[in-house]
Amino acid sequence: MEPPMNNPQKIEGSPIIRWSVSFFCIVLISIALNVLGFDLFYNDEAIKLRRLTGYVVILLIGLLSLGAIWRISIAARLLAGLFGIFGIFYLIDEWVVSSEPILFAKRYASASNPLNAVLYFFLIAVPCLLYASGFKTLLEKYLVPGCLIFFLYAAGAFTYAIAKIFNLSGWQYALVFLPLILLILWLIVQSIWVFYRDRKRGWRIGFVEYGTRTYEERVGKKWVSILLRCESDFREPPLIMHFPGLEDWKQFPTWTEERHALIMERIMDSLNAKEHTFIDADTLREIKRAPKADGVR
Repeated sequence: MEPPMNNPQKIEGSPIIRWSVSFFCIVLISIALNVLGFDLFYNDEAIKLRRLTGYVVILLIGLLSLGAIWRISIAARLLAGLFGIFGIFYLIDEWVVSSEPILFAKRYASASNPLNAVLYFFLIAVPCLLYASGFKTLLEKYLVPGCLIFFLYAAGAFTYAIAKIFNLSGWQYALVFLPLILLILWLIVQSIWVFYRDRKRGWRIGFVEYGTRTYEERVGKKWVSILLRCESDFREPPLIMHFPGLEDWKQFPTWTEERHALIMERIMDSLNAKEHTFIDADTLREIKRAPKADGVR
């Protein structure tokens, strides 16, 4: 695998997809405009407000989606913000408003469930709000718990479907959910173990975005870190990690002084050999891992 260039070309995307989505957006805009004009003749103010609000949102989604697919960044951010704001309103409508739903509207679905509002908020609204607000680092860190929430929900829905199909009840119903409960408990225990392991040894390997790694140490009561430059091709491992050169070390915080060899050794021992290749920034040559004795990690 050839290492990717320092300034890779931006992926343009498929023209077929771009024009197909553009056509869909134009159709959406046309429908919204047509229905908006028709709904202006309603006499019932509550129905008019509800419908006008709905179709204005559809119109905005069509316009912003059209801008986003043609790489207008402000349109993409506004579109994400729109989905995020809807998630907040959806959550409020399901959990707070008990007498009169927001904007005189009925529930969003006849079989609506407050859990659906929570799920939409965490899986869609939160990432959209982070993207719209420009919190790129937080968004990248949220992807892991977001995917975990989706996985657990999907596993729970699949398990529930099995219980319904076989019409299980009582201890049989609980038994079907036992593997999912054990999985959740294992994830909790694993997370606690990693947390206390890192606190005890005082260092850890982290990341701030895809393909980028950090080496972090606990100094006092807070974590401090240095950024390790990486090059990656998401289609094929390994990740090429550049260890700092002599000049790079001079730019790092004082806590790294006289600890270069120890930091490099910890990084190489922690990361999988098949997925990571280490390059010396000064010589541009690959750094070979030292062979380990049997039974030594």
